[in-house]
Amino acid sequence: MQAENATFPKAVLWDLDGTLINTEPYWQQGEVEMFKRHGGRMESDFAVKMQGTHLEHVAEQMILRGMNADPEQICREISDYVFQKEKEHLPWNPGILNILEQLRDASIPSILVTASPRCMAENFLSQAPKNAFAGYVCGQDDLPHKPDPAPYMRGADIARTVLGNDSIANSEMLAFEDSEPGIIAATGAGAKTIAITGTSRIDIANDPAYADLKRKTVARIPNLEGYTLQMLADFNIAANKD
Repeated sequence: MQAENATFPKAVLWDLDGTLINTEPYWQQGEVEMFKRHGGRMESDFAVKMQGTHLEHVAEQMILRGMNADPEQICREISDYVFQKEKEHLPWNPGILNILEQLRDASIPSILVTASPRCMAENFLSQAPKNAFAGYVCGQDDLPHKPDPAPYMRGADIARTVLGNDSIANSEMLAFEDSEPGIIAATGAGAKTIAITGTSRIDIANDPAYADLKRKTVARIPNLEGYTLQMLADFNIAANKD
């Protein structure tokens, strides 16, 4: 039975890379390896620009920078590189395992909403705490990619199905994101969105260039170290007062 507390989120929607696990260095190194192998020009801010975008977009940008490989090959080789790294070790962000277990024990469903391929989503879920996730959306689903809100709309639909309650609004759910496309997608879907800033390459909290993005979020926190279910409820309360 779901925790009987009106201030708790009805469900939590989670981005994967950079939010649940700090795999951004894996993706960045995979991009570096591709430029070494297939040529092209990799600017110093390339990884920043690509954070949170889907693989097909990354491949297109690499080709525009002179890489001698086709999009399918680029996507496959980067995915294979990161997938092998993730199979060897999932670098969990601080506090994640604890809060996932708290949500599970309170029967508040967690839904994974990632642009990563299905194999990566399923590998992650196989290493997550047992029954921590009630469903997932991945980059191989037939949906527009972030920053389109469609993946989060689908994630919210999954949560409603799991809860058996079609009347739950997206605004009654929390979303955790670390990238600009992800935050735009989650807030566009109507979820109360918390920005995880500890692994992000953009300074949402302080950089004036991201002032509008900051306004879209309920809170900006480095990670979830020490956070409790009641603290997530407090985010809900604060957002409802805005």
